[in-house]
Amino acid sequence: MQKIKVKRLLGFLLAAAMLVSVFALFGCAEKEKEAAPVVEPPKYVIQPAALGENVEIHTEEQLEYLNDDPRNIADHSLTVANVERSQPKEVTLSWSVTGRETPPEETTYQILVSTSPTMENAKTYQTTGNSCSICNLYIGTTYYWRVSFAEDGKIYESETASFTTTSQGPRNLKVDGVTNCRDIGGWKTNDGRTVKQGMLFRTAKIDAVTEEGKKTMLEELGVKTEIDLRGSTSKSALDGVNVLNYTCESTATLLDLKPELPEIFLQLADEQNYPIFFHCQIGTDRTGGLAFLINALLGVAEEDLYRDYCFSNFGEICGKDETSYTVRDPMYLENKITFFMNRTAGKTLQEKVRNYLKSIGISDATLNAVARILLE
Repeated sequence: MQKIKVKRLLGFLLAAAMLVSVFALFGCAEKEKEAAPVVEPPKYVIQPAALGENVEIHTEEQLEYLNDDPRNIADHSLTVANVERSQPKEVTLSWSVTGRETPPEETTYQILVSTSPTMENAKTYQTTGNSCSICNLYIGTTYYWRVSFAEDGKIYESETASFTTTSQGPRNLKVDGVTNCRDIGGWKTNDGRTVKQGMLFRTAKIDAVTEEGKKTMLEELGVKTEIDLRGSTSKSALDGVNVLNYTCESTATLLDLKPELPEIFLQLADEQNYPIFFHCQIGTDRTGGLAFLINALLGVAEEDLYRDYCFSNFGEICGKDETSYTVRDPMYLENKITFFMNRTAGKTLQEKVRNYLKSIGISDATLNAVARILLE
């Protein structure tokens, strides 16, 4: 009996001890809870809007043509090409700002945009709104961007966001005061390579380029050399750019460029000349013919060569004239190519173009150098 009482007593004491422990723990938790600091939400949180993959840089009417057979260009042309339709669609970056407070209306946001996730060589934009439109982006390229602003000596910055542009060519360009501008790069070749972007550009004349347009060409595109196919002896509209003048007649066929091609390709084979832009008057025949030969040499598909050539119809290439210079006849370019192809040896267009260029005195070394510079 005595043993039972002792066991009961020990059990009671043990239960009491456990109960005391529970209350002690509860009390400690309450004290910790009371002592925990109150965490306020951040003053500002900048959240970039998601853009995703395949961000479009072509307008709807450009896409209608690019997704069609290029020989149907007449269906996508104006009767008189006096409207600018060649410029790229802008990409709009936007963001929201949340947190305890709202930034003042006069806040200036800084936007950094780069092709590198580490933001190397980022281009800087500024705006007082919550969005920013940018253009002249590379095709098929991932861009990284972030937004920041300063207040009372402190920098508030978003996380880095990204988007990828569509890979469909051409990479058309906006240069204020100049029409029919695009990069010859971005096209895929028959052997799976890609023509480099940012190296060689084709345009119409640049006589009326504005100060903003000059800034685009010199600072954004970084051009070093101008090839003028009109035979002009006038000074370039761009300060500091080396001008090379060649007298080329308006082309009835691609063969009409022949007299000047050996010297032009020597310049294209010199890497120190790049980035280069070349032009004639409206950027269609002489300019289009040279672009055709260069990209054919590099192995761009014949259909893409047609597509790029006829894209000139989207430029303001007629001004106020009543005569249309657009390539509205589906056989226009085909006649040029057929005449050329029938007079040149080779199984493929690429072989024919290379053999033709060699036949007029351009060496394998020069042609190989051009390919090395322009292909990746």
